[in-house]
Amino acid sequence: MAVNNSQMKMVVEELIKNGKVCRNWCLKNYISRLSAIIYVLKYDYGWDFQGSRVYYDESDKSHWDYCYKVTKHGQNPYKQDSQS
Repeated sequence: MAVNNSQMKMVVEELIKNGKVCRNWCLKNYISRLSAIIYVLKYDYGWDFQGSRVYYDESDKSHWDYCYKVTKHGQNPYKQDSQS
């Protein structure tokens, strides 16, 4: 599956930094194919995620986001090989 390399790099950096990535964060950063990036990370690089709906205010269920939390870190496709 083809994904934009620079967008995937931004998502990987966010996952490493915060342990999760959310749909609205991606849209603010002009990343519209988050599910495709998650798919590639899961099936090509061995990552695992728990996806869930996150509410900004529990009393108002109309304001929510969808986030992927890392449950298993896989291979980092951007980590430089130390033997290069």
